[in-house]
Amino acid sequence: MLEWPDERRARLARPQGPRTVLADFDPELRGEIRFTPGYDRLVGTVMHAYQTAVPPQEALAELASVVEAAFGDHDEAVRQIALAEACAAVLRGAPSRAVWEYLSGLEYHSSLLEMWLPQVVIAAALDDQEFRAAFLLLAADIVKAAVDNPGRRAFQREKDIAAAFRQDWEERPLLSRLWVPQHLDRALFSIGRDDDGVLLIVAEIDLTAFLALLALYDHPTPVALALSFSPVMRTYDGWHCAVAAAPKAFEASGDWTGSLVFPLLLTLAREELTGVRRGTGEPVTAELKTLAIDIAAAVASRSDAPGAVLRWGAWLVRGLILANPRTDVIDASIPGFADSILIDALLEAPIPIDPASDAAEPLEPWEPWCQLGYRGFVSAERALPFTSATPWLAEWRLTPEDWSSRRGLDLKAHAAPFIQAKTAADDYGGRVLALCLKAQGPADEIFLDLWNNAETLRDILEYGDPDEAADGGWQGRSEAGRLLRLQFSVGLAMLDQVVWPQRTIPKDRVGVAARLVALLDDALREMSAIDPHDRKFWSEAARHLAVRRARWLSVDSGAEVLPLPDTVRPTLADFISRLKGDTDGLLDLAYVLQRNGTVSERIAAAFDQAEVDLGKELRLVDRLRTLSPRLTSISEEQLKAVKAMVPTKPSARRPSKLGGRRGPRA
Repeated sequence: MLEWPDERRARLARPQGPRTVLADFDPELRGEIRFTPGYDRLVGTVMHAYQTAVPPQEALAELASVVEAAFGDHDEAVRQIALAEACAAVLRGAPSRAVWEYLSGLEYHSSLLEMWLPQVVIAAALDDQEFRAAFLLLAADIVKAAVDNPGRRAFQREKDIAAAFRQDWEERPLLSRLWVPQHLDRALFSIGRDDDGVLLIVAEIDLTAFLALLALYDHPTPVALALSFSPVMRTYDGWHCAVAAAPKAFEASGDWTGSLVFPLLLTLAREELTGVRRGTGEPVTAELKTLAIDIAAAVASRSDAPGAVLRWGAWLVRGLILANPRTDVIDASIPGFADSILIDALLEAPIPIDPASDAAEPLEPWEPWCQLGYRGFVSAERALPFTSATPWLAEWRLTPEDWSSRRGLDLKAHAAPFIQAKTAADDYGGRVLALCLKAQGPADEIFLDLWNNAETLRDILEYGDPDEAADGGWQGRSEAGRLLRLQFSVGLAMLDQVVWPQRTIPKDRVGVAARLVALLDDALREMSAIDPHDRKFWSEAARHLAVRRARWLSVDSGAEVLPLPDTVRPTLADFISRLKGDTDGLLDLAYVLQRNGTVSERIAAAFDQAEVDLGKELRLVDRLRTLSPRLTSISEEQLKAVKAMVPTKPSARRPSKLGGRRGPRA
């Protein structure tokens, strides 16, 4: 039987804890309580308190004395169960909303009664079908009152805030707000008190009735609270049954019907997988992958599965892009692991999706590119035609007037998840978008088209946004720079796809790769000159391109994946030559080249060809570190690795014009 990780931990820990559930006690206990002398008096005292409207605190004081007289020989837990049994007996005799509201008032002033009364009522409902039916009717009455009077159990200040939450939801009822738990956490828990606790009880005695009551709400907070705090929903089996019975939430196109339950159940599943990211190691990783596969199977069994996965899949892609994993997502300790395994499981599940179908309208501002990414995953996994990326390419084709108009605003909104992550030349988001461009034509032509479309962005980056009156168009420059850095990341990922194709691409791979390397190099040098906002990005981008040229696009690389002739520019020596005078940059490049498998002899030869004396640069760093470690960014590990490339004795290699000599790898 599958379990949530937290569910299993709770189950294993429970025998060592205090007795806090009715199942911990002898099954005959409740019968013994009801036949104990003094029990009838206790029931009568509860009934009298209700009929005479005795304030709860006064009633509890009197009830405590009656309990002590009748059950004084028992421990505290048994005494509290006896009081809960008496309250439940009153409710069975008069199963009305008024009685339950009075009992809820007693619960509010007694934490122990609050713990035991729901459990006793659940047990009574499971034993007595007539009482079960009566309780479901009064629960429906209470929930309808809660729906019609939101915040009815809140203090006045809380009511005002709750009203603001409701108004905000009515103005912006977005799926993403259901899928971000922080949005729900901000809502007041007082909203969850409106149902007087009946929802959690109904969940235990009739899951179908529970979901039907949740469907009455038009605001997500009470639904989310009921799902999150229900013991049934904390079990994987309960969650699985709820998914099967939840109302339809999506059309085949992905349009959301407005139903809250199923989207929130998806949130619960993702949170259960994400919450154990702190756990590492193969056992946890394998367990979560198994759960993800079964979660996908549960989703696939629903009639609205195709539309659901288009929307939820886009959300999972968004989460993975924002996590921006720097390595393969293979372990539960890596950010984005839960999103990754859920995407994989959904792709493998038998859910019919046409990647080329039209997207649902209207999508949320962040969603179009993320959904394009998910459709690209579907195409790659199932060998289906890719969705046309022509509209995506056209979005970049802006005039200066477009930048501040709807077209420019849409471009920035669609790109938001891709540029919010920590910027790196090999961003995960760039790889996702590059995957979707495979079917559009040769990679070099696509990137050239993409880069030419961004001429307006480069003008704004260099000269500022003319529509900004203050700060010299600084905000426009920053936004344009982030978009252009994303473009380069897409181009770099496209180069990787040419080197390691997963599908058949044009036979002239060498020619495509050569032209794309040259285009990326041109873009790199242009942006290095005009982008003052992120010099670190372009330094890193240069290293990425240099490593690919030396390691996978070189005839004598030692690993000829896609060898380019030495006449194709830029060569590794070109990258080194551009760093003349930048000692840290030179040594950093040498270290990164070695870390990525470029042999030391090739690195040394490229430094010779660029007429850079590596030994001299090392001596300079040693001198700087002697004066102050803060004068250089080179670490001890990097310094040691680069020194190993410098020969310890003369060799027959031609000396450079700077007087340095190069030899075999030390």
